[in-house]
Amino acid sequence: MSALHSALDAVFRPRSVAVVGATDNPRKWGYLILNSIIKAGYQGHLYPVNPRRAQVAGMSAVPRLSAIREPLDLAVVAVPNVAVPDVIAEAVDCDVKAAIVITSGFGEAGEHELAQRVLSIARRGRLRLVGPNGMGVYSRAGRFCAMMVPAPIRPGNVAFISQSGGYGVQLFLLARQVSLGIHTFVSSGNELDLTCTDYMEYFGDDPQIAAIMMYIEGLHPDEGPRFIEVARRVIQRKPVVLIKTGVSAAGARAAASHTGSLVGHDEIYDAAFHQAGILRADGPEQFFDYVKALTRLPLPRDNRMVILTRSGGAGVAAADACERRGLVLPPLSDAARKRIESFVPPFASARNPVDVTGDFDMEWFTTAQGILLDEPQFSGMIALGLSDLTVEGTADHFPTMVETIAHGLDKAGRTLLEEFRRHDKPIVVGSLTPDHPAVRMVDAGGLPIYPTPARAVDAMAALWRYKVYRQRTYNAAGPVQLTPAQEEVLALVETAQREGRPALTEPEAAQVMAAYGIPMAASRLATGVEEAAAAADELGYPLALKIVSPDILHKTDVGGVVLDLTDAEAVRETFPRLVAKVRQRRPRARIEGVLVQRMAPPDGREVLIGMKRDEQFGPVVLAGLGGIFTEVVGDTALRVAPVTTDEALEMLRELRAYPVLSGARGQAASDLDALAEIIVAVSRLAVGCPAIAELDLNPVFVYRAGQGALAVDALVTLQRG
Repeated sequence: MSALHSALDAVFRPRSVAVVGATDNPRKWGYLILNSIIKAGYQGHLYPVNPRRAQVAGMSAVPRLSAIREPLDLAVVAVPNVAVPDVIAEAVDCDVKAAIVITSGFGEAGEHELAQRVLSIARRGRLRLVGPNGMGVYSRAGRFCAMMVPAPIRPGNVAFISQSGGYGVQLFLLARQVSLGIHTFVSSGNELDLTCTDYMEYFGDDPQIAAIMMYIEGLHPDEGPRFIEVARRVIQRKPVVLIKTGVSAAGARAAASHTGSLVGHDEIYDAAFHQAGILRADGPEQFFDYVKALTRLPLPRDNRMVILTRSGGAGVAAADACERRGLVLPPLSDAARKRIESFVPPFASARNPVDVTGDFDMEWFTTAQGILLDEPQFSGMIALGLSDLTVEGTADHFPTMVETIAHGLDKAGRTLLEEFRRHDKPIVVGSLTPDHPAVRMVDAGGLPIYPTPARAVDAMAALWRYKVYRQRTYNAAGPVQLTPAQEEVLALVETAQREGRPALTEPEAAQVMAAYGIPMAASRLATGVEEAAAAADELGYPLALKIVSPDILHKTDVGGVVLDLTDAEAVRETFPRLVAKVRQRRPRARIEGVLVQRMAPPDGREVLIGMKRDEQFGPVVLAGLGGIFTEVVGDTALRVAPVTTDEALEMLRELRAYPVLSGARGQAASDLDALAEIIVAVSRLAVGCPAIAELDLNPVFVYRAGQGALAVDALVTLQRG
């Protein structure tokens, strides 16, 4: 057993617990926590710690941790923040395995020095910390609930990790109302020591847990790569569903003041979750919708579904949602279509969606279920219309109709459960009346109920996405092995960084690109007119002249680029004018010469490939529409490095411009494999040269399939030394 697992066993399955700050004052955390532990039926040794009381909650109290004579697994700390360091120091001296610090005031509002003091004390021993600024933990397996709320009654197999205390507890309580049982809960708070990644790893190894829910606001600096690595392992055994807030600037500021989280760009988080195989929910409804489906239903074989509905409008809404979510609706076989047409009215539809229309006794809806699920081309069913739409008072006027509807609902629900057990296919159910006895029966039987067609489809799509995530193969990134050329450019980059330069010059950038196999337009550095003319004749025409200066990042801003020169005489005339213009506009800039560069053939499509370094995830690779449209259109895809070839191709498919690149409307397809190779190479470069802060290859000209791609400009900025 790893040290992490041993420490978290002490948190979630403690054999002995001390509540520091225990009290009989019902307005204090120490009272709420202690009584919650007692009412949950905790079976281990429990010690109230209070130096001013001999008894708390009818139990003998001790004045301090050192007064407890047996080994302690866990201390729950509910004292003012200024007292926490002394409590943690005593816990270290007593060899306590873990502490849950409920107290706030450790970084979420600026008290970082106190937080670091607590952490340094804990690290003197083997003590691991949950929190601070959390709401405690719950463990069904440990019969342990150290929270301000009682333990849930409904058994469950879902673990829930929440960086937010109050909101996390609200979601924890809401789970009961949506028929979702929580097995384990942790309010991780500021994550001064133990992080959401640690809890995810621990819950991933627990065979009693079938799914992991997470609410996060941000990750610690450099936590991102381990977060992705752990999630990739975990999702092979169970799904991870996550809400990430702090998306807007205002939300990010609130998160920073709330939990001390460092909230990065949401697009980067989104890409990281996708790479990790995590299903991101956009709010509580989707959060619970996904988990209900993932913990109850088998995964579909593929994305081909059938919609069975009693309402044409609901069927259309579901079909639209399927298209948005990447689910396909194949036609029925001729045999199945004819069977359904034999008993439904002429105005019904036996196509997909299958609309049997609204019969009172639901016989058509019931009979169609098995026919459709027997069809091998369908991997799952979206069943809409298991609803009782009679209004109050209907029974007084139409008792027979109400009785018929009730009987029909019950039979339709029972048949649906029977067909579910007979077929190894997921079924999601749409119902406007979830409290009807027949619908509750279906829910209790294992089929999740959703109030709208779109939510039912979203849940089915989540099952399919999780299936896709699990089918991925990952090659663990080994240690970086640099070639001699890459070692040389690493030294070049680090030297420039030590000199305090903001960026590499373009000849230096070209040398770096060459070391990593990134094709660039051929070029030569010239320091004089005749040298430039000779280089031009050697490279061929047309070509460009570009000013080279360590002090000028954006050459076009100072008139430092001239294009379409077609002979040596034009080069001789242009060289001195170019240098003079730049000296006039930037008189203090150091000019090292002029880059003579062969212009790329103009028949390629322009793409941007780049890299930026993120505080949480490290190097992030970007691809998108290039040239002058980069910032205007904003069509980009991101991945956290290292990036595989499959991931690079996936990035390109995500672009809105992908149809253009892949040859839409009869146009020639671009060399996507060549672009993918550059993306992978940029990824390797980002990992191999940590001194590089950002890289822009813009534009990269990509030519027809098989003809390659060529970067014509490289901007490499450096991290501050």
